[in-house]
Amino acid sequence: MISTNQLSFTEIAWQLNYSSAAHFSTQFKNATGLTPTAFQRIINKRRINTNQPEPITENK
Repeated sequence: MISTNQLSFTEIAWQLNYSSAAHFSTQFKNATGLTPTAFQRIINKRRINTNQPEPITENK
């Protein structure tokens, strides 16, 4: 869902039965170590450059 950019994070949270987008974001970060936005950026960047896989880490 996140990787397709077709739904907002609020819509994704609602479809997954979270009480709010903030709660979804917190749980997503606890599970993955990344915010949904950071995860989405990495996925989109990989689509552009599919020849070289990158580790999933957030640039700070």
